[in-house]
Amino acid sequence: MVGGGGGGGRGGGAGGRGGGPSCAPGSPQPAEPERRASDLAVKVRVGLGDPNAVAGEVRRHRAIHQERLDVYLANEKREFPDPSALRGHRMHQWLVLRGGINLERGMIDWYDEVIAALTRKGKR
Repeated sequence: MVGGGGGGGRGGGAGGRGGGPSCAPGSPQPAEPERRASDLAVKVRVGLGDPNAVAGEVRRHRAIHQERLDVYLANEKREFPDPSALRGHRMHQWLVLRGGINLERGMIDWYDEVIAALTRKGKR
C-alpha cells in the first residue's frame, strides 16, 4: 500500500541516461518512500481547536500506538529471540518488524512532545 507516482510502466522516458534507478532482471522495483500526513498532524500544525482538546486527541492516538508497539515487541521476543542468528527470509521478516517498532517509537516520542507543548503553562 505504498503510494507513489511512478507511472507503473517499464521504461521511464529518460532513455537510460540517469533518469532513475534501473533494476536487474528479477530484482524488485524501487519503492517510493511513504508520505505520512495524518489528520491529527494537520490539526496540530494549524492549531485548530482548544489546545487541551487537541492534547486529549493526541493522547488517544499515543495509546493506540503504544498498544501496537507492545504487540510488536512481544512478537519480536517470541518469534525472533536471537536476531543475530537470522538469515534469509526470517531475517527480512525481522527487519520489517524492526521498522515497525522504530516507527511506533518515533510516533510515541512525537506524541509526547506535542502533549508537553500543548499543555505547557503559559502557552500562546
